[in-house]
Amino acid sequence: MKNALLVLTLLYLSSCVPVAVAGLAVAGHASSNKTKQKWTADFNQNNIEREKQHLPPLDWCEEVFKFNKSWAKKDKACKAKLVAERKI
Repeated sequence: MKNALLVLTLLYLSSCVPVAVAGLAVAGHASSNKTKQKWTADFNQNNIEREKQHLPPLDWCEEVFKFNKSWAKKDKACKAKLVAERKI
């Protein structure tokens, strides 16, 4: 934490804060995409296992809404479904 504060102070003093903030935003977005890809892969694998056990598949919209509401809201089909069900 102290190192991060020191880096931010140095960046501020050198007027590089906008560049640093933009870099952090890009890094955060990449991390979010990686998380979404892993979650989706795990969700699909879970549904494959459910199918093998003759269980009905889980609904992607419902499950993604439980995990990350903003992902569900960004998906047009899910958003329409969630609005219809009055969840958002």
